Amino acid sequence: MKKWLIILTLLLFVYKTDAYLLSPPKIEYNFEPNAIFESSFTIINRDVEPVNVLVYVQGDLNQSFSFSENVTSVPAQSSKSISFKIFMPESLKPGSHVNKIIVEQVTSESEQGIGAKVAIGILVPIQVPYPGKYLTADLSAKSININETQEFKVRLYNLGKETISNVVVDIYIYDSNKNNIGKVTETTSNMAATNVRDLILNWDSEGNNAGIYDAIANITYDGIKTDVVTKFRIGDLIIRIKDITYSSIKKGTIGRVNVLIESLWTGDINNVYGQLDIIDNTVLVGSSKSETFSLESAAERNVVLFVDATNLETKEYDGKVTIFYANKTSQRLFKVVISRDFLSRVFIIQGLIILAIIILLILTILNYRKIFKKNTG
Repeated sequence: MKKWLIILTLLLFVYKTDAYLLSPPKIEYNFEPNAIFESSFTIINRDVEPVNVLVYVQGDLNQSFSFSENVTSVPAQSSKSISFKIFMPESLKPGSHVNKIIVEQVTSESEQGIGAKVAIGILVPIQVPYPGKYLTADLSAKSININETQEFKVRLYNLGKETISNVVVDIYIYDSNKNNIGKVTETTSNMAATNVRDLILNWDSEGNNAGIYDAIANITYDGIKTDVVTKFRIGDLIIRIKDITYSSIKKGTIGRVNVLIESLWTGDINNVYGQLDIIDNTVLVGSSKSETFSLESAAERNVVLFVDATNLETKEYDGKVTIFYANKTSQRLFKVVISRDFLSRVFIIQGLIILAIIILLILTILNYRKIFKKNTG
């Protein structure tokens, strides 16, 4: 979820539109009472036509911004710099105050209040320190392959007004059953106010199976505790067959078998294909192969295989699915039932009914003859 929120934020406020883009995507400040912050940004017009824009601010400090131009035009395939000032008040509530400089493409009609075409923006966070000591942290870990070393990255933010003398970071690793299977520790000291510091902690994953793991960082700074959590994957070069399903397969038809597979690897697996064998008492009576494809990291895919029931009898067979990849295979057995089609069943039922009628007629005739002889005798 966190990953998607970051991507969405970048798409909304940072990256390019079809017509123009902004640089830089973000401008940060640490709060100072009554300070005047000055900076600038650039509007880059990639279009073959001039672009007219309106510049304004969204956020709790929108009245504190002053721009060199609020309405301007950027020539075709050119750029223009806009300078601005932020007038800080005497005090602000501790925490992050995120404002957005919005650059909105307009037409001559929209300048008169009718509408706008496109709007993108620049994030302008202003960090106000907390009283005393206040530390926050980010924890990140990438997917690794089995027996590789995990590199945990911890970013520490001193958001308080005071220097933090000592920080201890303990990262505990848990498997999918919530068992603690590892721990790494790092320390740092003398973090001044507004300081940001990165720590790297390495953990050897040797001996642990493929799967999803939790990492919990217990952070203690000058006697105060805080936690941060992340997940990561240990991958193995394995494709797992998760499920095999098929609808009723009728004699004389081509049946479809769906095989759901999952990659446990942290990279792409190329040249993958599936094969279905139909076996009758150890004798191979049918086989089919899928197309060749690539399976992305930790991805699932439905592989379609077919059963040619044209010449198969109506009974139960052994089915064997094999997935071929990277000079390895994964297999799974299941039962395949070939049934009669509807018309065949109708003909059989009709035949039985006719046979029953014939037998009944014969019995009736024989019984009638027996009664006739008795009466005439």
